[in-house]
Amino acid sequence: MDITIVYCRTCNYMPMAAALAREIKETLGLAVKYEAGRSGIFDVTADGEMVFSKRAEGDRFPKKGEVVALLKSRMEKGKGQ
Repeated sequence: MDITIVYCRTCNYMPMAAALAREIKETLGLAVKYEAGRSGIFDVTADGEMVFSKRAEGDRFPKKGEVVALLKSRMEKGKGQ
């Protein structure tokens, strides 16, 4: 699974992106790529599909474990195909 976190460099969201990447790596064993994006962005994609978007979620960051749970669910659905 190809995971990418797009974060706002201007807003200094990189530390949050790094913490989320560590959580994903430690829990699921998946590597994460980073990409600097436009102002205010904090999006997580898996294989090019949106998993979490700060803007779509009312401008909030993901809670601890939230993105991991979403990725796990995608992984489990993929096994059944």
